Amino acid sequence: MPTLKEAIEARKQRFAHNPECARIHEKYLHLLFRDLDEQTKQFIYWPIQAEAAKILGIHRGHINRLVSKGKLGSNGKKGRSCRVEPASLLRYQQYRRQKELYRENDSEL
Repeated sequence: MPTLKEAIEARKQRFAHNPECARIHEKYLHLLFRDLDEQTKQFIYWPIQAEAAKILGIHRGHINRLVSKGKLGSNGKKGRSCRVEPASLLRYQQYRRQKELYRENDSEL
């Protein structure tokens, strides 16, 4: 999760051509980070594929295949700059849990 300071620096670099715009974004980020709790802040950060693999407990190559098939949302970039949408990680996690529950229920019958 990027810190507030890192987020502000990234915005300053992005809007280096327009200092006024960078200042407005800095104010916005201060307000955003002030009002969010830690759990919510985690969902602002889009993890890279390796981090997503650690979160889900699967291999990075599998994450790459899921992104390619459209089962996980991404920022649309390829390679190391590809980031995975946090909401799609949650959906996939829930899908895997339900799949495990169905397997357990089937084995009991």
